[in-house]
Amino acid sequence: MNLLFPLKQALATPVGDMLIFLTISLAVVFCFYLYFWFRFARQKDLTKCHHLLFSRTEKLMRDVEFKGLATSEFFGKKQIVSMANGQYGQSLIFYPELSLSDTNRRFQDFHTLLQKVGLPCFPNNRVYFENNQLVNIETQFVQANGETLINFAQYSLDETLSDAEKEHFLVDVAYMLEALHQVKTESGESLYHGFLLPSSFYFSINLVKKITNIYLSDFGCAFALGEKTFQSWLSDLFQGKYILDSMVKMHIINHEFIFSPEQKTKGASITSATDFYSFAALSVFLFTQQQFSSVEEINWELVPKGWRVFLKQCLNVNPEKRPINFLELKEYFNDPDLEIESNRTDNDENLSVNSSGLNTIKSYFDQVQHSKQSVVAFDELWHEGFLAIKESDWDKAHKIFGAMLNEDEKSFDAHLGLALLFYQKGEEKEAKEHYLEAKKIDAKRVSCFHKLIAFDI
Repeated sequence: MNLLFPLKQALATPVGDMLIFLTISLAVVFCFYLYFWFRFARQKDLTKCHHLLFSRTEKLMRDVEFKGLATSEFFGKKQIVSMANGQYGQSLIFYPELSLSDTNRRFQDFHTLLQKVGLPCFPNNRVYFENNQLVNIETQFVQANGETLINFAQYSLDETLSDAEKEHFLVDVAYMLEALHQVKTESGESLYHGFLLPSSFYFSINLVKKITNIYLSDFGCAFALGEKTFQSWLSDLFQGKYILDSMVKMHIINHEFIFSPEQKTKGASITSATDFYSFAALSVFLFTQQQFSSVEEINWELVPKGWRVFLKQCLNVNPEKRPINFLELKEYFNDPDLEIESNRTDNDENLSVNSSGLNTIKSYFDQVQHSKQSVVAFDELWHEGFLAIKESDWDKAHKIFGAMLNEDEKSFDAHLGLALLFYQKGEEKEAKEHYLEAKKIDAKRVSCFHKLIAFDI
């Protein structure tokens, strides 16, 4: 019996014609789908688009075995790897669009400088250059079983975190960034991180769920790209020119406010000042648990009072008006009254409200501070002017410090003396102007202002 006979009879009917039409239509639609997927979607997903290139690069790294699933991250393809010595790490293979000769040079120079400094807060990564692709392997936050430590992107929204724990975390980050900024290239450019998203942080916790160690990933990636490449790459991703891992892309878009204005503006100069902006935006998000598109939207009542002035200055759109040293943050815990506000009652209230919390932070600062500030020395003429301030002889003090300023407009001693003078006279606007000028000249020495207003010299 011919088994195809019933099928032939069925196809000869109008229903068979409809079935043939539907089959052909589905085949055409499927062909169009494959065409457009290969033509557009596959080309946009950079990990899939460069699959063959990534595979060749991985084969050339004979002492490294790639494990698990890979993700399309901001800078390249990330994946857990195991090495010949049994150690695990997280690899980052830069996209070919970013593995430019200048990028490779800046990245390797960045990590060479960190190795020369040798501070424990800096990673000791393995950097490869295979198949014309830059490869970076981080090991500091990958455990012996091949799993990464807790990522801060999930933990930062934990409502059980107290303000003190958040402050301790931010203090650690501040010192880490300050140490990074102290390292300079041969041309005098300060190193910076430039990518302080919550997902960039990993940490370990103890048995009572307290953070014990903090690790920052992607060291040198943003710095290596340079301003033009980074700005163009960030803009293309926001515009959907490329497709990343869905969770990664969502995280970047949701935290767009953390990127500094100069990082999102083509042609703007990116320096270490970008870390101050990102640090402040991350801090505000951690304290308020709210995103923001402008500084005016921030609910500063949710931010501990000792942090507000510093964070507001860090969020200045103009990079030149941001703080130049993270160690200035220590001043805010010693004396939150850095704005030299006229309302002394409010300031006294601020000190009393924050005294219990700030004492723990102050001791923590003293514990983690790497180097103590040098003792400030003043000459006899400056002491004469200071004595005149103590005796309320404003004219004499102004004459002394004014003459010093006329002789040298960049005189730290002159601006400090005038800041003290106007502060004691109650002319707080002028006092603030000279205080800020002194801070620009020497941010470390300016902390003596708060000792001197108590006349402890």
